[in-house]
Amino acid sequence: MWVAGDCCLLFLLTWRLYMHHKILKWFFFFHLLLIAMLHIVVFFLFSAFSLFSSNELPVVLKRLFATMMPGGLSDTKPATPEVQHIVHQVKPQFESRVNETYGTFQAIAYRTQVVAGTNYFIKVQVSDTMYVHLRVFQGLPHENQGPSLVSYQTGKTRDDPLTYF
Repeated sequence: MWVAGDCCLLFLLTWRLYMHHKILKWFFFFHLLLIAMLHIVVFFLFSAFSLFSSNELPVVLKRLFATMMPGGLSDTKPATPEVQHIVHQVKPQFESRVNETYGTFQAIAYRTQVVAGTNYFIKVQVSDTMYVHLRVFQGLPHENQGPSLVSYQTGKTRDDPLTYF
């Protein structure tokens, strides 16, 4: 019902403006057609979501929009060999900034953020009880640049969540 109501309201509000201009008549027609199509798509999306129970809906929405949100942080995932390789590449940058050397430099978990490249937020174990969080930028492949250490946080524990910094 709300779809028809929105279309009727739009029609009444804009009819008078567009009908006084012959050129804009066609624009008005296609504008209404586009709005109607958009409402139909939204209606079918919500109808599809009504097939899920109320407990499943947040999970479905989270999965749907997690892949569609540029700039947002991904879920925390266990470190992969690729992430460990990135950590080894930025280790000299980190050690020069903190003016220390580390024997242990093991990636534990990470999150990503898609920008004009990828920001990696990585939890790294540097001793038995000490952890650091690294933010590493990896440019797009055609730029042919290695990863660079953007920022870091020291004094972290294994239980500290990876957040934007």
